[in-house]
Amino acid sequence: MIKDFYGQKFQQRFWSKVSKKGEDECWEWIGCVGANGYGQTAVNRKPHSSHRVAWELVHGKIPEGLCILHRCDNHKCVNTKH
Repeated sequence: MIKDFYGQKFQQRFWSKVSKKGEDECWEWIGCVGANGYGQTAVNRKPHSSHRVAWELVHGKIPEGLCILHRCDNHKCVNTKH
């Protein structure tokens, strides 16, 4: 499972860079933000969108062809319910 790939230390570091609020509110990424306004985190020293990594941490590998979009339209949001 993808959660095992990321490892416990990575997961702790990742979630420590998230400002979690209510369950239905935006959880804003407070780490590095790219020029496009999306949160970024490094996985194996390569940049990845933080909202996509959050989705994988919660749900597992992103199936091919599935787009991970923000219903809230907040580029920094990593709440997988959005």
